[in-house]
Amino acid sequence: MKKILYTLVVMLLVAGVIDVALAGPVDPVKKCKTCGKPLSLCQGHNTANPKKERKEPPKKQTESKKESKPRKKQVTPAGYDVTITSNAGSDATLYIDGTNYGKSSGSHYLKAGSHSVILTADGYDDFYRTINVDKNNTWFSFVMTEKSADALCQLGENYLNGKSGYPKDYNKAVHWFRKAADKGFAKAQNWLGRCYQEGWGVSKNDSEAVKCFRKAADQGDASGQYNLGYCYEHGNGVEQSYSKAVEWYRKSADQGLAWAQYNLGYCYEHGKGVMSDRNKAIQWYRKAADQGHDDAKSALKRLESSGSVTRIVRTDLKKNN
Repeated sequence: MKKILYTLVVMLLVAGVIDVALAGPVDPVKKCKTCGKPLSLCQGHNTANPKKERKEPPKKQTESKKESKPRKKQVTPAGYDVTITSNAGSDATLYIDGTNYGKSSGSHYLKAGSHSVILTADGYDDFYRTINVDKNNTWFSFVMTEKSADALCQLGENYLNGKSGYPKDYNKAVHWFRKAADKGFAKAQNWLGRCYQEGWGVSKNDSEAVKCFRKAADQGDASGQYNLGYCYEHGNGVEQSYSKAVEWYRKSADQGLAWAQYNLGYCYEHGKGVMSDRNKAIQWYRKAADQGHDDAKSALKRLESSGSVTRIVRTDLKKNN
């Protein structure tokens, strides 16, 4: 029995050796060429069973990724220091594209291109112009049209009396009266004379006042004639002369100036420059009183109430004119 078991063991061992021989040599443990670890232990370099890399999901495409034409770079127009002047000088106010730039004198920075310009000044018509600014056009000089003599004189009156929204300013009044007077405007010459007579905006000077009054009177201005007569009556700026006073009062009175009519009546009542004549005095007083002259009304009432005066009928006064 023991022999049989021994025989079986030997046979099994022989069979195993034969199987090994037939199967060939046993492969050694394969190792990673990079890290030297067995392939079963290598995670990152296991070429036999590589670890799958995690792929990121593709990002959604947005509209911004769409190809578009490159934007053109916006170029800011060049600017220049521009000077704008006018014959109105520092009196002119400058408006560019509707914005107030103050006085026209001086330099103003403007972009290249077309601009709307407006110049305004006392005594001048508003000036409108379109200018084109570039490197060759940075200086502009304009000639503004001066207002008519009548308008200049009215401007002087506005400043003299502080009316029509103008502040009272005697200096400006004189300035514009002189401008109009230099154009030969009789009314302005008379007003300039009054400024010299009263010292409004100028030093009081009766001689200069007489010169202005005479210029106006010689043109037939009733106020100038009256004021010249007044100077002769009182000897202001000229040698006193009642006869010349009456001469100029009469010219003014004949044009209907109430103060001249009153003063002429006064000269007839008191015999200044003419023979005393109560009837003619009352005649001129009545003319002035009919225009609302208070002093003439008082004088007329006084003369008519005295017994030495013959009442003059209104129709008679008309015949004597």
